Amino acid sequence: MLRVCVAEIIPVEPDLCNYNVGIMKKEFISDCRAIRTLNPVIHCITNYVAMNPNANALLAVGASPLMSFRADEMRDIVAQSQALYVNIGCPDETLVCAAEIAVDAAAELGVPWVLDPVGVGVSRLRMETCRNLVVRKRPDIIRGNASEIMALAGNAACARRGVDSSESSDMALESAEVLASRTGSVVAVSGATDYITDGRVVLTVANGTPLMRKVSAAGCTVSALCAAFRAVDDDSLRAAWCAMALMGVAGECAASSCRGTGSLQTAIIDELSLFDPAEYAELIKGGTL
Repeated sequence: MLRVCVAEIIPVEPDLCNYNVGIMKKEFISDCRAIRTLNPVIHCITNYVAMNPNANALLAVGASPLMSFRADEMRDIVAQSQALYVNIGCPDETLVCAAEIAVDAAAELGVPWVLDPVGVGVSRLRMETCRNLVVRKRPDIIRGNASEIMALAGNAACARRGVDSSESSDMALESAEVLASRTGSVVAVSGATDYITDGRVVLTVANGTPLMRKVSAAGCTVSALCAAFRAVDDDSLRAAWCAMALMGVAGECAASSCRGTGSLQTAIIDELSLFDPAEYAELIKGGTL
């Protein structure tokens, strides 16, 4: 079970009016435009499978990805970044060391960061790596599939799952709320319905296509987008919701024209590079639970 000291986290009653779906859609439009205008630098410490899709997605929406595992340049890069994204999908010694230094620098410099605990229940190494990073500096957002979130929250039944979720997002909602309350992070669960929670408010997104489960790094790309939105939005709950909504709608639109999972990946990048934020906002299915 993840043990994190939350003594300094002071609960504040959320203003649910801020998460009215109409207001959220307006903020979605504003945040999408801000990413394109501000071109935030996103430092990505991600796995080798996800590097190219993550970089292409960030470039498509208007962000500037920067990827490095060199320990001796981590602090310099974090200092020039507007957000940090850490993905433990290939947790070799170089990546883990770089992530620790980068998260420490983010804590010192006040840079927001996103954790993607890929396959966290598969091994003790992955679990200990995630626990260590969370303790070093609370992630602003933790994004994973249902099995990953349940495992990280301490659900023993999910302790030996791979990177593909064997559980539905509905099954992981309680674990997501527990994990968010325990860590102080916003927790986002991908699935047929996406759930995003800070332990008090639960937001949903019901867009997407089942085909996205067959595209490598699709989930990792959502996490990278979470970092891009968090770079321009101080509200982590809203930033995560916007990222999940954007990827979900892009996936739906891409699926309508693709031939299969190979062309779907390319079509999603096309959607992310060409979409109109106002038109996409009208297609978002979700809100407050």
